[in-house]
Amino acid sequence: MIDKAFIEEFGNGRMESEMQEVCDELRQREIPVELFFGKRLVRRKLAVNPNTLVVGYVETVLTALQQLGISTPPTNDYPRALQPYFHRRIWKSSLQWLYNWILEGNEAVFAKPDGRKK
Repeated sequence: MIDKAFIEEFGNGRMESEMQEVCDELRQREIPVELFFGKRLVRRKLAVNPNTLVVGYVETVLTALQQLGISTPPTNDYPRALQPYFHRRIWKSSLQWLYNWILEGNEAVFAKPDGRKK
């Protein structure tokens, strides 16, 4: 059972829309919610426990799991089950490939680093 929730914010109560939706739902369920900055968690200024829900960016949630002594699972930014909803082709390549692709005058491509989202 969730006793309390900490939700990461930008400041002045502003946050990502997904976090706002979680915040609204928890308040509707009368679960206490406290907004916080990620630095407070890193500095161990939040009292997290197994009954505390931490909502935030990937690094923030992984930090909370670490503080609770819970091993962090490998992240998967592009789960196979969600591929039909990506609306783009996703593959791993190299910077050299991308450089050559651009030099050859091919169509535009969206590129981002492989690895955990920040």
